[in-house]
Amino acid sequence: MLHLTTGAFDQMASWAREHLPEGVCGLLAGRRREDEAWVERVFCLENEDPDWPSIVAYAQDEKRAVRRLMITHDA
Repeated sequence: MLHLTTGAFDQMASWAREHLPEGVCGLLAGRRREDEAWVERVFCLENEDPDWPSIVAYAQDEKRAVRRLMITHDA
């Protein structure tokens, strides 16, 4: 089960509304134990391909988000 805080949900929903009618991308980071996962950070990413239903994040945005996680050593 994925546990998502109201704040994380609101951040994702706001990002999606800002980019209507195109789709948006993002990464969820957090902690996992067995079949439970807790979202601790949301990374909103630009959609490289505006043709729905294709949703592809820009590779440099994904790398930047992962690098931020690695530097801080936490979600």
